[in-house]
Amino acid sequence: LLGTDATTAGRNFDTGHPLYLAIAEMAAIRSAHPALRRGAQTVRHSDLEGGLIALSRMSPGGDVEYLIVFNADMSDREIHLPVDGRARDWVSAYGACAARSDAPGSYSVSVPALDFVICHSDLTERGA
Repeated sequence: LLGTDATTAGRNFDTGHPLYLAIAEMAAIRSAHPALRRGAQTVRHSDLEGGLIALSRMSPGGDVEYLIVFNADMSDREIHLPVDGRARDWVSAYGACAARSDAPGSYSVSVPALDFVICHSDLTERGA
């Protein structure tokens, strides 16, 4: 009944509810990218007071790095994060991701308030 005016007297399984749709979208992303289910995980950043947490997940073969950044703040956040030095070109799995790393081993990401982004980089490709 979260986020609705419904009561327990009525049918409460609403597949059109915004919360249901958000969870379904997250589940589809997780299903589409095996590294989000398995693989080594590294905490790249965690605010001492909460608000922003960044994690890297490596694909099971170690050839793709996924960067997942959650922002629980009420304002947009931008952060420079350490990443694998081979990660150069980035693609979005969810949200807006910069196309290139700032420098080897460093990547900047902007995360809207109360949102998250998921970016990934193929570690086997060598960009110019």
